[in-house]
Amino acid sequence: MKKRRRFRKADEENEEMALQITSMADIFTIILVFLLKSFSTGMATITPTSAMLLPSIEAPKNATIKEILTLEVSEKSVLLDQKPVLEMSNFSPLNVANFEPAITNALQSQRTKSRSPASEVEPDSDSKLLVLADEKVPYSTLQMLLKAAATAGYVDLQLLVTKPD
Repeated sequence: MKKRRRFRKADEENEEMALQITSMADIFTIILVFLLKSFSTGMATITPTSAMLLPSIEAPKNATIKEILTLEVSEKSVLLDQKPVLEMSNFSPLNVANFEPAITNALQSQRTKSRSPASEVEPDSDSKLLVLADEKVPYSTLQMLLKAAATAGYVDLQLLVTKPD
């Protein structure tokens, strides 16, 4: 009988020493997915028109610019991905009543044109917009532009600025 007890005790000790790695594998999978999701592949090069002077600001060192739709506001026009949308005069729209609807329509048509099967699954993937505005653009013009972008469904808006020298 004593021998049986020894075997049972040895079996119990072996069971206690076995590692349970199922939950650890789950944790590592979650960490891996998080790291892959937050990894940035690189910086995009964005070149505003030659007459544009971007405002300067101190930015964090880890700030990156990704390839997204750009909306550029200059003294004489509004450009969407380097294509003219509206004409401006001295940073103000020529027709204030038509400004917001024209920007909204251009952004909505661009959004439906660029919609991909991946964006059907992830609805916010195509709702990012980069705004390049000259530092002399009046706040009222910028406010109308941002309102039109929000109406068109762009919820992740970024304003491009430069670092001071």
